[in-house]
Amino acid sequence: MKVKLRRNPAQTTSPIYEKTYTPWTGHTVEGYCKFRATLHEYTQQAPLNNVNERVGAVTLLLSGTPLANWQNVLSELPDGHSWNDEAFETALKSFALKYCSTTARQEQKRFMKRNVGLPSDQLTSALLCRLQQFNRYLPYLPGVGNKFDPDDIREILYNALPSYVHTIIATADYKWFDENKTDSEVSSYFDRLLVIGSMARGKKPKSAHRSRTKNMIIKNLNLIKVKKLTLEHSKRENPSVFFAATWGTKNFSAVSNRRPVRKRKNGLRSSQRLTKTMSLTLMIFRTSLNAWMNSQKSRSLWIT
Repeated sequence: MKVKLRRNPAQTTSPIYEKTYTPWTGHTVEGYCKFRATLHEYTQQAPLNNVNERVGAVTLLLSGTPLANWQNVLSELPDGHSWNDEAFETALKSFALKYCSTTARQEQKRFMKRNVGLPSDQLTSALLCRLQQFNRYLPYLPGVGNKFDPDDIREILYNALPSYVHTIIATADYKWFDENKTDSEVSSYFDRLLVIGSMARGKKPKSAHRSRTKNMIIKNLNLIKVKKLTLEHSKRENPSVFFAATWGTKNFSAVSNRRPVRKRKNGLRSSQRLTKTMSLTLMIFRTSLNAWMNSQKSRSLWIT
């Protein structure tokens, strides 16, 4: 869809240019916010001062299921309805509830303050752009509360850094919160520290949360290896004794094997079954670790 916009809407003699918009056909919260941002740009730059023109603009910028949802909102309006600015905003809020909860704005702000981490393959400049983008989208979400201040966005960015970068910043006494420093300057400084840290460590930097989780999984893997090696060693040293292991404990209890060991249908002794089970558990942990690490690379900032 091509529309005509003015470079300076405040001047009627301002040059006019054409811009192409693609009607929204999605179903996600982020897609809805992008649609609202497009609608805002269109109504401001055209400009569309009449409310009926804005209602028509919504219809032009939607297609498929979103268009059907908007038409359902319009059908629920009372008879003899007349459009004004307040009625238009109420209709947009009803349309937003097709995709968001009534407290979506508060939920998104809590997520951005507490759960944002820096992926290992991403620079802080890219994360800063995403944070600023989502901050602009906050007013489009149902709920209460204002957008984040620029200082809050910078603090979220700082908290997303790995812990070793925090240590370097504290040692260098770098004032990242200084109002005289621009966001671009601060993010560039953070990026240089990440590059230096990755070169010193010989690998890409990881977030503190990811390191703790990985260490916990590796600890469990080592425990499984110890149990497996202990069991195999005991079988070689004393074949007349088999060990009964209990999952979740570090101790093994020796049981005298005076009676003949009965075989199950699969033909495996108790110790053999235990060894096979530990090998399978080890493989499952490794698969889970690889899947978790891959998921961190594509981690999204948006709550779903």
